[in-house]
Amino acid sequence: LVACHLRWYLFMRAAEVLHPTPTTKHRLQHRNAPSSKAEAPSEWAAVLEDTCLDNFMTLDQLLRSTYFERLWHEANYVSRSQYLHLLCPALQWQLDTMVRFGKREHRSSLLKRALESIMRPSPVNASLLVTMMRAFPPQDWMAYGLHALLDLVDSAEVSGSTVTRLQLLETFALIIAEHDKETFPFSRAKRTALLNELWGRVETQYEEAQKVTPSSLNCNRGGVSERSIPHVEFLNACSALLQFCCVHLSAKQVNVLLSVVRETAERESGDLSTQHAIFRLLSSLVCRTSDIRSLLLSDHFLTLLRYVDPNARHSLSRTLLTLMPSQEEFADVTLELSKTLAETFELLALSVKEQAACMQTMISAFRNVASCSDLERQIEFMCQARHALPNLDDVKVALIHQALAVIHTLVTTASKRRNAAKAFFAYCHVSIPAVTDVFVRSRLSVHVASVAFQNGFVAQGEALLRLAMDFMKEMVPRSSTVDGAVTGHCPDILSSTLLLIGVGAVAPSHGKYGHNYVLSAVLQWSESFEWDVSSEAHAEICCAILRCLSKSLAGGRLSYAFARCGTEHYGKDPDFIESAQELCTAAARSCLARLGHVGSSSSAPRDLCTAGTAAMLLFETCITFGDVSKGDAVAMREYAAEAWEAANKFHTGTDVPYTRRLAGLNRFAMHHLGPDAFAKATSASTARSDRKLLDEQQMPAVEVTP
Repeated sequence: LVACHLRWYLFMRAAEVLHPTPTTKHRLQHRNAPSSKAEAPSEWAAVLEDTCLDNFMTLDQLLRSTYFERLWHEANYVSRSQYLHLLCPALQWQLDTMVRFGKREHRSSLLKRALESIMRPSPVNASLLVTMMRAFPPQDWMAYGLHALLDLVDSAEVSGSTVTRLQLLETFALIIAEHDKETFPFSRAKRTALLNELWGRVETQYEEAQKVTPSSLNCNRGGVSERSIPHVEFLNACSALLQFCCVHLSAKQVNVLLSVVRETAERESGDLSTQHAIFRLLSSLVCRTSDIRSLLLSDHFLTLLRYVDPNARHSLSRTLLTLMPSQEEFADVTLELSKTLAETFELLALSVKEQAACMQTMISAFRNVASCSDLERQIEFMCQARHALPNLDDVKVALIHQALAVIHTLVTTASKRRNAAKAFFAYCHVSIPAVTDVFVRSRLSVHVASVAFQNGFVAQGEALLRLAMDFMKEMVPRSSTVDGAVTGHCPDILSSTLLLIGVGAVAPSHGKYGHNYVLSAVLQWSESFEWDVSSEAHAEICCAILRCLSKSLAGGRLSYAFARCGTEHYGKDPDFIESAQELCTAAARSCLARLGHVGSSSSAPRDLCTAGTAAMLLFETCITFGDVSKGDAVAMREYAAEAWEAANKFHTGTDVPYTRRLAGLNRFAMHHLGPDAFAKATSASTARSDRKLLDEQQMPAVEVTP
């Protein structure tokens, strides 16, 4: 806004100096005076119209005057073309303001009077003509006559001007493109003939411009600007013609013109100005077209996208992915645009947040084109997407979730659709190892395995659980970054392992390894894993196994039954009960054994607090899920008593949060069990005596022979 007012002020001062009439002085004084609140908008618009006409009268005198020639020849100061080059922006702004705020009924008369002003010095100056063409709307030019305007374009004087004939033709084509299609007075045949006529002129002017050497351009125009380069002007003119075709013709003409632009781009691909011109062409085409489908299916359009600079390629590819129609035929286009967008990540050094936003755009486009009825084409597209974007984990994860969504729609009694679901499970089984993050891989494997068990695919679920157990072997407690910083992974490892325990506790029995094979493998792995000394992860894992199996044993059924896998009666199976009891014993003993290694004189207070917290966790699990109040729960009472003894043993008295937690656990156990059961559950000696007595009772009698 400040720039516009400065242009207005400079132009009015120049008019006052070069054309000092009393009317101008009076109007200048009126402009500088404070505006009245009661002044009507129509009066202000009338002042603008009068001022524009006064400006054209001034231009009429300037163009017929020899003042600038004398300045140029005598002092090499300023020429008429240079003055017009400085004057046209201010004149453009004044005309735009008048057209927007002036009286509509006076606009046609103003257009004719302004054209008469610039046509008096024949031929008409190209700079003034292009200013007029850009200012007035297409409806006014249609009323004036397109062929009459085209004659003005052909006869305009471009020698020594900053505006070329190609730029005039570009502006003329834009006038037609901006006109409403429904009210355009030409038939389709006349529109095609007009396009051919314009194309012939553009082609002729481009051939003539190529004959002009850069030295002559420097001599005549004082330097070659980006818009003065012949092939850039040609591309800009083609852009206007393409917009004309988008609005008033069909996609066939657009594709033909795009092929011509592609040839020009291939010849001038290394030129930065060419890249900018191609970007302007493509972006204006996207904004102008009403048939984005035909545009996206054009090979020339996608090829031209490769010839723009990375910034432009990034923004345009992302915009096109956002506009992607939800149809199967655009699958290949989506892949191509996604590859183009992914290539710009490293070129532009995007941040993690910006990359995530771009990948969300890709994922949305993938979901649109991947939700087709043809299952073979759908899984083929997903495989192609995985292969085309091997470094984008978010995209691979989204494709796996898309496969699961398809599986949910396919699971019926029909064997053919179940076979198709197996194909999508196989896609997940192959795609999960391609994810870089081992924790994401582990969680995905468990999630897909649970979906497989839920729908009765036992073999696929077992294979995915084995995959998750293999990923556990790749996990490390800590890692170093490039700058030398050490990152701990114990919380992520624990989260992934607990998720695996939750599904493994209700998984169907394995034909070779029997019941609870997943929990047994997890316990063995945790015992051999090098956990941090300050981590309670091993105790968390042991207690999670105790909770899952104790709940199944107490209720007589699994906490969750996969009905299609026949697991609803496992709670009454003697083999399952025996396996669960053995695994509970092994988990409790493993946790107590790990606590037994702590407590020596060399242990730090922090390590003692960690071990004591683990002991309290085991005690709480035993008394809550082990039902230690029953007389036959001797083993659980023993484990609880040993854990309580260890928790009090590791209490140094210096850690206030530890003391509060121990006191709170004491109150909870007393309330939950009662005084008598609490005394038995916290006395290690009583628990060992009960265990010894139970073993003697279960020992078979031995006959003594004389």
